[in-house]
Amino acid sequence: MMRLSRTFAARLSAFSEVEALLREFALDAGLCHEDSMRLLLIVEELFTNTVRHGHGGDCDAPVDVTLGAAAAHLELAYEDTAPQYDPLEAARQADVSSPLEHPADHSRAARPDSSVRTRPGRTSCSKCSKWWDSR
Repeated sequence: MMRLSRTFAARLSAFSEVEALLREFALDAGLCHEDSMRLLLIVEELFTNTVRHGHGGDCDAPVDVTLGAAAAHLELAYEDTAPQYDPLEAARQADVSSPLEHPADHSRAARPDSSVRTRPGRTSCSKCSKWWDSR
């Protein structure tokens, strides 16, 4: 399995370095343009959410990105040190008596298989992407 791994500061200005890693990986793994753009979108969302919402802005906290490829299987491991966010807990605390003005489609069918694992001081979001096979 081919692997690339790097650590970045949790700063929006560092995303250009993250993007360079993703482009290098896409080229080495032979990803088509569409697949490399999908991967870029996933990591951009994770990274900007880490900086803006997890840390509340730019800081020097580490963000680890590891990419792997073998046959028609891609792997992304993303780790940050931002406080863990539990969407289920947020939903339990939500005001459900108010009507929804803009309901969103949160169907799992549109998302890749994903899992979140934690270890002390780290949040790890891993997305295994067998859902795109156009390489």
